Amino acid sequence: MEDINNMKDMLVSVIIPVYKAEKYLARCIESVIGQSYPKLEIILVDDGSPDSCPSICDNYEKQDKRVVVIHKKNGGLSSARNAGIKIAKGKYLFFLDADDFINYNALKEMVYEAEKNQSEIVVAGLEKVSEDVEKFVENQILQVKFIKIDNTVFFEQKISNHSCGKLFQKALFDHISFPEGRNYEDVATSYLIFDKATNISYTKVGLYYYRITPNGISNTFSKKNLDDFMQAYNEIDEFVKCRVQDKINDEYCEKLYYYQLTILYTIYSRLCRVKSAEDNLNKIKKVIRREFNEKYKNVKLNKHEKSIMTLKIFLYRYYIMETVMYVYFKVLRHS
Repeated sequence: MEDINNMKDMLVSVIIPVYKAEKYLARCIESVIGQSYPKLEIILVDDGSPDSCPSICDNYEKQDKRVVVIHKKNGGLSSARNAGIKIAKGKYLFFLDADDFINYNALKEMVYEAEKNQSEIVVAGLEKVSEDVEKFVENQILQVKFIKIDNTVFFEQKISNHSCGKLFQKALFDHISFPEGRNYEDVATSYLIFDKATNISYTKVGLYYYRITPNGISNTFSKKNLDDFMQAYNEIDEFVKCRVQDKINDEYCEKLYYYQLTILYTIYSRLCRVKSAEDNLNKIKKVIRREFNEKYKNVKLNKHEKSIMTLKIFLYRYYIMETVMYVYFKVLRHS
């Protein structure tokens, strides 16, 4: 690898929202401070955390001049990220959750790839680790190989919605911010970012270590979560309508519809796990039927007809399976 430390204008702003993460915060920050790539701005956004996190952040700010601390009233993850973006000076942004950590060479590998191929987004693999992981070695040397892709790969959902584990050109966030006061902020934002990007690099190698916790948002599905997810879906629906009206090519429309349906299916599948969800489930069923029966007939399929039909059959099969399982576990077993 060439010496990228001589390149100019290569500052990376690492934004770490901090809230009730005192158990994991030091490891998270240390994994950034110890990066083999030194040109960093480490923005710790204390989102009104009631534990010892504020003092931990302040101590790191005293120890390393690259660390900048923001103390603010609690406003949620989106609010904290937006506060970090607002003051970020870097050419690139990298989001890191306070209970996660990254490989020693993660940012060096990603920045080098971004500069070499003029990539607006560089996507690294996520390595899941358990909540109580202690012996995981984040300074191991990994053989990393990137491939160039376009944004349709995201809309095919071969890349996750997570903002973490991705290096973004800051310019992509012009006129885009995370929705404050809502959950599933990545679902509500990522498609807008990827729609703007033309050059993307990707590796499956796990450079970002994602900690699995039992109380994480992905493991719960409250009424608020449902409302927030549905709001994101409705925004995606409007976005797809606008892009189709722009008369973009059929293949891109196909990918957008695929993305839209996977989001809807995610809502449906999670809702099936929630007790007393009959009313909402019926609403979701109606929307799914409408999507299958109306969406695709408005698209000129041409040579992509086969893949569209395969998608419809695949999703509809799982729709039927989920319905049967729901009826069995929620109704029959309690009758």
